Amino acid sequence: EPPAGLLPAAHGACCLTEIGARGYPSSDAAQHLAGEHVGVPGEIEAGAGDRHEAADAAVYDPAEVVAAAPPEPRARGEPQGCYFTEDSEPSAEEPIPPASASPAAPAQPEKETRPLIKSMPDAEAILERLRSGGGGFDESTETRLRATFQRYRDPGSKDLDKGQLAGVLQFLGYMHIDQADVQRIADGISGYATLELEEFMKFMEQYTELETRKYREVFEQFDEDNSGYLDTEEAMKFLSRLGHTPLRSAVDEAIRLVDLDQSGQLEFEEVVLLMHLYRHSEGFTKAELQRFTSVFEEMDRIIQAGMDEDAVPAEKLTSLLTKFYGVDKWETAQKVSEDLMATVEKNKEKQQVARDEDAVPLSVQFSEALVWARRLRDKEFGDYREAFDKFDSDGSGLIDRHELREVLNTLGYTLTDRAVEELLQRAQKSGACCHMKSLDELDYDNFIHFMQVMSETDGFMEHELQSIAATFRKFDEDGSGDIDAVELGDVLHHMGYSSNLDEVQNLLAKVDYDHSGLLDLREFTRFVRLHRETVMASMRSIFNEYAGEGGVLEGEAATEALEHLEESDSVSALRSRPASRAGPSRQGSMTPAAAGRAKEPLTFDQFVEEAERRRDKRAKVMRKRAGFSEEEIEHFQELFDAHDTQKDGTLEVSELTKLLTTLGFKLRTAKEQKEISNMLEDAKVKADEQGVAANGEVNFWVVVQLLRTLHKKGDRSEMDRVAKATQESRFSPGEAAEFQEVFMSWYETDLGVNSEEHGDEEMQMGGRPSDEGGRKALTNASMVRLFRSLGMKIDSRHRAMLDAQIDEIAERDRVEFPEFLRLMRWATDTNFADVSKVVPQAGGGDGAGEN
Repeated sequence: EPPAGLLPAAHGACCLTEIGARGYPSSDAAQHLAGEHVGVPGEIEAGAGDRHEAADAAVYDPAEVVAAAPPEPRARGEPQGCYFTEDSEPSAEEPIPPASASPAAPAQPEKETRPLIKSMPDAEAILERLRSGGGGFDESTETRLRATFQRYRDPGSKDLDKGQLAGVLQFLGYMHIDQADVQRIADGISGYATLELEEFMKFMEQYTELETRKYREVFEQFDEDNSGYLDTEEAMKFLSRLGHTPLRSAVDEAIRLVDLDQSGQLEFEEVVLLMHLYRHSEGFTKAELQRFTSVFEEMDRIIQAGMDEDAVPAEKLTSLLTKFYGVDKWETAQKVSEDLMATVEKNKEKQQVARDEDAVPLSVQFSEALVWARRLRDKEFGDYREAFDKFDSDGSGLIDRHELREVLNTLGYTLTDRAVEELLQRAQKSGACCHMKSLDELDYDNFIHFMQVMSETDGFMEHELQSIAATFRKFDEDGSGDIDAVELGDVLHHMGYSSNLDEVQNLLAKVDYDHSGLLDLREFTRFVRLHRETVMASMRSIFNEYAGEGGVLEGEAATEALEHLEESDSVSALRSRPASRAGPSRQGSMTPAAAGRAKEPLTFDQFVEEAERRRDKRAKVMRKRAGFSEEEIEHFQELFDAHDTQKDGTLEVSELTKLLTTLGFKLRTAKEQKEISNMLEDAKVKADEQGVAANGEVNFWVVVQLLRTLHKKGDRSEMDRVAKATQESRFSPGEAAEFQEVFMSWYETDLGVNSEEHGDEEMQMGGRPSDEGGRKALTNASMVRLFRSLGMKIDSRHRAMLDAQIDEIAERDRVEFPEFLRLMRWATDTNFADVSKVVPQAGGGDGAGEN
């Protein structure tokens, strides 16, 4: 027992040896390190030695510890009894902290992160087999291969068709697969057309040995000086030559682990270790693996009941990948998931139950999920390569600034020069593009890393990201970290767009990948990006229409283009609509600077700058109008004037009550009257914020703010009705969202038919048929046309059945969306007019399904 805070030197060696059991130095290295601190037997002060202090990192970097050991503590290339996971994985007793957690953050000892531990290969076992020429695999590799065999084997059988082997190898990350080699090895193992599990494992052993020999050939190609070593740049080229698209951060991290003698160069054995690590980690970094593990475990906990350990349902792969990569990868995640679900759906018909020992699994284990995550990145990189090569017209392997903007536009990002400049600087400062010598040209490697920054920021500059976050917090009224359709409507009004609940829900569905009806900050950021892209597309279209031969706006063309842009602004910019010159022109005003530029050629970036200034000005007007359109404001003004008996621009309480009643708002109970009174006080505050208050009086703009609050209340009530109908009709949120698109499409059709039959004068303001409260509804005739459009034969008998059902669930020949859902459930359950022949069975009964 030495003085407090000190440890006997001999015990220091034991301590380091104990750490060695978790992937740290061997006993010999521990003895040396312990003696290095004191020189002679004595005491070691806690934290002695800067390079061994835990405060420097959340997890010790074993490369640093090994570097402190004697130059030759072992034979070259000999492992120190460690796993590759040493630098990317705490022990089973230490849970992985969140990716955003700092080293000083307190641990969160919830659930052990075993999947990540199991997924990494054993370096010692790999080297032993490599040196001895023996076969077999370490436990993690064997687990990975067995899971893949189960995914690809014939359902209802225990065998894998040889024709599947090339696809299996590709799935596992093997590159440049020679079908002749595959067939030769497989036929040498079995004369049958299929392989059993053990035969498959033998096939993988022999194919891996063949691949290792190919590694040697490629290694010698890049070892130009015959030194027997590859440096980091050569290792990057080595991976590229094998068909991989290596990210520098992942390769650097992997090289630190496999460079066993810390020479800074890789001999062949270390290159083989590099390939094993790269394949088992699927090319992800430690931080990415930690984050993926966290996302996987979170989803695993949510849906654990009835599932295998460490597995998620196959149909949840889209959600898993989207949560990991972000909502901007939603569509790509869907494409990857379709590859998985194609095999799942095909096999469902051939197997009796999912738990049958011969059944192909309907769930995805951690190791397989990681493979699908890599496949998503492969698809993404494939798109990047295609876009890069398209604009690298001279084949130099470089693209300049102008070409970069063209590439980004192809990939869905329309950015100004200023935005590109800032994002390039961000990529350079982050170290992602560590060998970027100039910001004027990018090679493909730097372009890949730049696109990682684009994904992180969604193409926004820093001040824009801060503004988006501030806007999100402003309209997250309950502080839940999410905003719903009503709050999103407020955001659109704040941005200068008039919209109603149906339109907002349609927009929300474009980024609400999990069909929760809510957007978190990442989803909201993506929403703003989609919104920005539609606006920028409109700007580009109009700019090109008015620009001269030099690709710039000259003279009055700039003013005309800006006026045209204002006229073409739709109620919601996400509902894309081609710009048109039709309509009256409204004179706009330009800033003095813009007016001065109008005399000079105006570039697209300058056009965007002036257009955004005008949009900001219109947004202020829209906030004053509480998001209502000009037509609605005019209608409200007429009603206000009619009820303002004193003609003094204000309303008494009795006059306000009559106005609200005229608009369909009932104030029947004392509770309702009290609620209106509270809303009125809040409306006065909001009007004051917009600079249009009337010293506590109820003027027109106070009434406008009050009406917006009442509309929001009605919207929330409508959302509750839809949620209840969705639950009662047993449709999943995704299915309900799809039905809403169908409903809205046929509502527009019904609108056209009713306009012709009854004339515009009978339509409610805004040109849409509706019942009390302005809620959209379909007629019986619309429902008949809808069913017939699906190819269903509706005769008089079916028409009578449909009318009777509508009379039972709806009122006055009007089918609102909640009733539409119930009607679809009735049609499905009763197979109305053989609907099952044209529409797939929907709804699993628990409302938890995913499209």
